[in-house]
Amino acid sequence: SAAQADPDASDAEVDFLNDEDTFANPYAAANPYADTATNSQANPEPWSLTTELRFACETFLVAYLPTSILRILIVNILPDAPSHPFLEMLTEGVDWNILALIAVMAVVVAPLVEELLYRVTVLGGLWQQNNLMVAWIVSSVLFSFAHGFPDSIALLPLAFAIGYTYIQRRSYRTVVMVHFLFNAFNMAIAGASML
Repeated sequence: SAAQADPDASDAEVDFLNDEDTFANPYAAANPYADTATNSQANPEPWSLTTELRFACETFLVAYLPTSILRILIVNILPDAPSHPFLEMLTEGVDWNILALIAVMAVVVAPLVEELLYRVTVLGGLWQQNNLMVAWIVSSVLFSFAHGFPDSIALLPLAFAIGYTYIQRRSYRTVVMVHFLFNAFNMAIAGASML
């Protein structure tokens, strides 16, 4: 401590050296991960696969029903709306090797890339500007609308749920797991429907 480094230092000098606010960088951006009520990390527990998988499964289950309901409503309201390109490929009889490659891209690569872009970069970047609600809405809408119409409307509940999970858990791995579960489940259903 400062007192040990300089035994002649007065109590006032020691208090000054131990005061964290004295050495704060006035140009540093606000820490979006800091809990303002306690001025500490909001999520200090160590990362655990089982804990994060539980959160991912809960988020997936909460988001899946409204997403599916919206998709069914859109199909019923707009029967001529384009279907998902993967479903079109399945009906056209594309080679299974191509379908397997597409499945890997959708289930593994897409969650990794899209969560890094929309949750970590967009949501995290806007959140760092101290505008959490705007960050959540903008990142969710951008994620949804990047998937094209009519999927963009149906994906809004999933986008908001994943954004909320990222805000609560501050974990890229957790939101990747949610996205993985969602895409894998949909791929499994699409594949099973073609058998």
